[in-house]
Amino acid sequence: MKKAILTEGKHDVSFLSRIHERNISGKRYNTYLTETADITQTECLRSYLVDNRFDCIYKSEEGYSNVIKKLRSHSLMFTQFSIYILVDLDGKPVSDFFEHANTKFTEDYGNRLKIRRSGENNNDHMAIIDSTLEISGYDDRPIPVMAFYDSLEEVTGINYSDELSTKITKINSYLDSNPQIESDVCETIFD
Repeated sequence: MKKAILTEGKHDVSFLSRIHERNISGKRYNTYLTETADITQTECLRSYLVDNRFDCIYKSEEGYSNVIKKLRSHSLMFTQFSIYILVDLDGKPVSDFFEHANTKFTEDYGNRLKIRRSGENNNDHMAIIDSTLEISGYDDRPIPVMAFYDSLEEVTGINYSDELSTKITKINSYLDSNPQIESDVCETIFD
């Protein structure tokens, strides 16, 4: 099954791309940056489904609230994807993510859609949460959530004004210094 990883922004996409390039051979990926895209997300995902060049897509959603919004729509529309989430908690508890998501789901779908936590693996900078998207009348879907306790930018030292090459250098340095993070992300997405 193809994989779609929904993230808050382009730095998250760069982070995942670096992990992919450093660890996964033979698995092909593509990126979708909402900020610079020429086509809609729906067009991108539909074409991606029939494009055998890619197994995985890393998507920037331009913010935390948009990740929740796209989780709602993509999980119902694109059932051919395994969906994963990468967010920043910005110092808030993990439970806030699930409460926020479930509040939004209830607003749109009543009690027919809910995300439930079932297990958690913590390391120094990140929680990786096993969760299930429960869809009334349909099979439940696993939705792994990877969440930085603070933010990717905080732990890597990335500044928005940094050149792309500087950002990549900072991501590589962070991954070199934190092999458990890299390992945990790889295990979550590719095992």
